[in-house]
Amino acid sequence: MEAKKYKSNSALQFFKKNIYLILMVVCILAIGTLITLTAINKSRINDGNIIDTIVDPNGNNVNNNNNNNNNNNNTVVELVFDLPLAGEVIKGYSDTVLVYNATMKHWSTHQGIDYSGAVGAEVKAVEAGKVTAISTTTLRGTSVTVRHANGFESTYSLLSSTVPVSIGQDILKGAVIGTISETGIFEIADGPHLHFELRLNSELVNPELYFDEANK
Repeated sequence: MEAKKYKSNSALQFFKKNIYLILMVVCILAIGTLITLTAINKSRINDGNIIDTIVDPNGNNVNNNNNNNNNNNNTVVELVFDLPLAGEVIKGYSDTVLVYNATMKHWSTHQGIDYSGAVGAEVKAVEAGKVTAISTTTLRGTSVTVRHANGFESTYSLLSSTVPVSIGQDILKGAVIGTISETGIFEIADGPHLHFELRLNSELVNPELYFDEANK
């Protein structure tokens, strides 16, 4: 019992004698832990807000991070499209009212715009962008798809099979991407024309909503 009491007293004496040193060590450990936790949390925040910057065809940076959509410093460039062909509209955009297709002899929506044009008439890009697809089918002839800034994508159908662009090519607004032909048959009863479609974030939209007022 005396030995245990002696050890207890010795420990108490050591604690009283070195209390300031012990408190200092505890404070240093606490500060170190706080700094470490702060650094970890900051790293997690930064990892969750990596800004994915897209450079649009006009050379402007467009912030593509959904977590920063409300940041006033991130300006999205507003695009105003030119007409793809200076021709008469023979069939407009209609996603609710059914339109008669004289070739297929049935009624359906028409989620694009048809512009009349002579065979060989030049079709031009409505905005600068990158060519992402070129395809040829019996129904639509040759189609060229161009990706633009801000999630827009334009498709030009019923073109000649010979096009002056290639997949992956960057093109300017107004660049010739093809010519009108009569190769596609899904609207051949309407005569030679361009079938033009516009998508926003992969959804078909009415192109007239995004054309320059002078072109409407």
